[in-house]
Amino acid sequence: MTSFISRDSLTITLGSLELQKLVCVERDASFSEIIEKMNEESIGSIGVIENSKLIGIITEKDFLTKFHRIKECCDSDSEIDITTVMTKNPIVFSEEKDLLAAMKVMTSHDFRHLPIRKGDSLEIISVRDILNIICESFKDDLSKYQPIKHWNKEEPALQEIDILEFPRKGNGISAAVFETPLKRIFNPNFIHIDYAETVEALINKMVSNEVHVAFVMEYETAFIGIITERDLLKKVYSKEIPLNAPTSDLMTPLPDFLSVTHQFGNALKNMQAFDYRNMPIVGQDGYPIGNVTLLDLMGLFYSQLVDLD
Repeated sequence: MTSFISRDSLTITLGSLELQKLVCVERDASFSEIIEKMNEESIGSIGVIENSKLIGIITEKDFLTKFHRIKECCDSDSEIDITTVMTKNPIVFSEEKDLLAAMKVMTSHDFRHLPIRKGDSLEIISVRDILNIICESFKDDLSKYQPIKHWNKEEPALQEIDILEFPRKGNGISAAVFETPLKRIFNPNFIHIDYAETVEALINKMVSNEVHVAFVMEYETAFIGIITERDLLKKVYSKEIPLNAPTSDLMTPLPDFLSVTHQFGNALKNMQAFDYRNMPIVGQDGYPIGNVTLLDLMGLFYSQLVDLD
């Protein structure tokens, strides 16, 4: 279609977008009801309402960061007050706000979801929604990037092309951004964990290190699995896997990964094709050294829309 979209083209109002309704529960809902509803709906966030007013939002991140508070209640057989788990008074955008404003607040606050007030109802926009909107304008440019399931690290690094400067910033997004090497955008916010360590030890390390993803290693050298906040929601809080189980029981085994010499377009295509939210990045030896998230991808797009100088 086009190889460039202007900043102005992304000032469309949020009210003009087709978005999902924000799934909500009442203030007096039980903790187990929330876990069950989020797993049934396959959602990563849920609103909490009282007297028809949104008073909080619970995300997968809350289930991780407030793990110790939740565990204390479980250990003492106390009822969990969901207001102690939720993020209180969340930011809610009106439908008159534009997409660019949503990108700004989600990038600056590391939000994966943002509630939108549309008339009397609540909707929600996700990072994935925003990426899909932007990518609609680059269908032809993205067609040259195919999902990568397997690649041989012994092959020559055909895509090891560094970009001396990012594309021009401030006025819009150019298709040249898709050529950005992943070594320029991956983040170090992850931990390594041995496959034999317990799930509880894993969660403690994730909380103390303030990370949402762990790479599972065997004998410190073989990368054999990945664990994210969603695994806690689906398998730990649902009581499918106990806290004393090894992390190998919780992990997604043999995850796909990309190298530092692959490009932004490769990561984007993989994460769209396989519905990933995290893409492990490995060095030439196959050892995991970083992670790329949907937020990282949106952040790179946003950097092209604002003058950061």
